[in-house]
Amino acid sequence: MKIDLTCPAEVLQIQLPAEENRNIVLFLFNLAERRIVSCEATVRLLDLEGEEVGRAVHRARALDGRPHTAFSMTVPQEKNAAASRAEATVDKVWFDDNDVWRRDPSREKEYTDNRLPVSPALSALRFAAGEGAVGFPSQQDGLWVCVCGRPNSDKQLFCSRCRRQKEAVFAQCSREAVETLVYRRERQLDLKTRSAREDTARLQHLREQEYNQQQVRRERVRHLLTSLAAALLLFAVTFFGIFPGLRLWSGTLSMNGGRLEEAEAVLTELGSFPGAESALRECRLRIARRDALESGDTDKLSAAASVLRTLGSDDDRSLADRTDFRRAGILLDRGDTDGAGSLLSSLPADYPGLEEENNAVAYRLAENKKGKKLYASARLAFLALGSYGDAKKQADACLYEPALHLIESQDYDAAASLLEQIPDYEDSAELIRKCRYLKGSVLERAGRSSDAKAAYLLSGNYEDTAEKIASITRAEADSAKESGNYAAAMALYASLGSAGDAEDQYLECALTLAEQAYRDKNHQQAAELLRDAPETEATAKLLSGIRLAWAEELAADGQYEEAAALLSLLGDDPDGQKLLKQIQTKLPTPVPAEMPEETPAPVESTAPQGAEQ
Repeated sequence: MKIDLTCPAEVLQIQLPAEENRNIVLFLFNLAERRIVSCEATVRLLDLEGEEVGRAVHRARALDGRPHTAFSMTVPQEKNAAASRAEATVDKVWFDDNDVWRRDPSREKEYTDNRLPVSPALSALRFAAGEGAVGFPSQQDGLWVCVCGRPNSDKQLFCSRCRRQKEAVFAQCSREAVETLVYRRERQLDLKTRSAREDTARLQHLREQEYNQQQVRRERVRHLLTSLAAALLLFAVTFFGIFPGLRLWSGTLSMNGGRLEEAEAVLTELGSFPGAESALRECRLRIARRDALESGDTDKLSAAASVLRTLGSDDDRSLADRTDFRRAGILLDRGDTDGAGSLLSSLPADYPGLEEENNAVAYRLAENKKGKKLYASARLAFLALGSYGDAKKQADACLYEPALHLIESQDYDAAASLLEQIPDYEDSAELIRKCRYLKGSVLERAGRSSDAKAAYLLSGNYEDTAEKIASITRAEADSAKESGNYAAAMALYASLGSAGDAEDQYLECALTLAEQAYRDKNHQQAAELLRDAPETEATAKLLSGIRLAWAEELAADGQYEEAAALLSLLGDDPDGQKLLKQIQTKLPTPVPAEMPEETPAPVESTAPQGAEQ
């Protein structure tokens, strides 16, 4: 495919004529920073085999093509039954500042369309880049194609249509990046499913634990009498000198009765007494298992994990991992991100839920950076988290908050540059318009009215923007008129519509230019200038003179039919009727009594640049 990257108006869609609408409608998009007021386009009607079955060239005037906004133009064309589709080429574009863009085929570049068919790949791309995405970005010879399908010059850092940043598009919307994002999403869903299974297992464990506690309470009742008897026996044995053996027996009874700390103290005092070391090991393992499952104290959890890894079996070491994982969650809730991160890094890489917790730690670290106003590094940290929680929203806030500070310091361009990266975040779109409006106010106070007008145009309908633009335009129009640049003044007065005496000023400029063209014998240009002018006595008189002089010139050149067509528009004018009778004898066929009001165009217009407006 070919495209002229300099064309400011991009054809988005073509609507063929229908029964209810006998015109072709072109839907265009203004890629420029200036307002488009007129377009000339060529439309080719094609059949199913791609053969041309019709063509229309038309210029539409009084368009409202605002910067970076879609607009439409109508091309008169009857319905063609053989046409199945159409192609359109923009040939000329007129801006509100009287500038004109013209198509040059030598500037066209070849590119390959990146549109994807309806497929899982397209669905994945739109999940990552939004519903406006049509294909993966691609780098081609001298240009790059955005994810929205728009080709852009290599020198452009932002897409002309969707305003996405080139670097971000290739980093976040490439096929590899999209596949990674989808993989992470699927992994996250898998982790949530696994977490649900763990919750079910944990609930079952709590039920079993409650049952075991009931059994322990019953055992305590049974052991109470035994303990009392043992106490009496211990006292007696101690009194008779067999204290160590009875202490071991007493510690074992306490351990079996659930009094683990008491048993640990007794068994610790026995030292290397035969059987005491193995009993102490079992007692400490029971304490560690209990604390690992029930305690919320980080010190106890740390001690429990250490004992389970040192003294326990493979199952105990697995419990130690779960203990450290739970302790990391507690530390994270307390704000100790360093401690939580250190614990998580010591766990196996495939530990269930580890990625989720690592994301939580990274999120807290990003929050800390944002709290310290380190917005650039905080935004990168939030973006690295992908779709975790509200990380995307926090990343946008890292642009939004500094933009607010820039607005307060009156650095409106920098603020708007940040906000344009997050147009859908909170009131960013409104703040962008505010920045453009405030910049326009600063430029207007500095006397830079042209730059101020451009800034106001970018602010859309913010507050009294329309009135300010109209005021600046009126001042420009009056200045152009005073300096004798009537063509530019006409275009400016025309853009004001019926505001004030703009129509009268427009007519005055048109009459002045028409009279000048009349004196210079540029009759076609003079007639064009008065074609859309209001019918007043002055315009009618001047137009009659122009048509008569033009007809005389055409008759002298042998163009009798064109001259007769012009003279028929003069009605009962004596001079016109006289000349018409002279040339009727030279016509091949009689001239009809009434001619259609169409101005012939035997020669190309020689009007100055501004007169085309």
